[in-house]
Amino acid sequence: VIVMGAEQNGLPEDYQEKLRSIETNKYEGPLPVMEELMKAFKKSKERTEEIQSDD
Repeated sequence: VIVMGAEQNGLPEDYQEKLRSIETNKYEGPLPVMEELMKAFKKSKERTEEIQSDD
């Protein structure tokens, strides 16, 4: 994710290479914070849809 952000924002290539050289922990289990973010995103989307339907 960090490397993708560096690429998308055009950070210097040498910095991107340094990021790519860092070994990941390869964790693929659940991330509670991601679950919280998804809940917040869904709630925000629902509110937006409610506001738009009121117009």
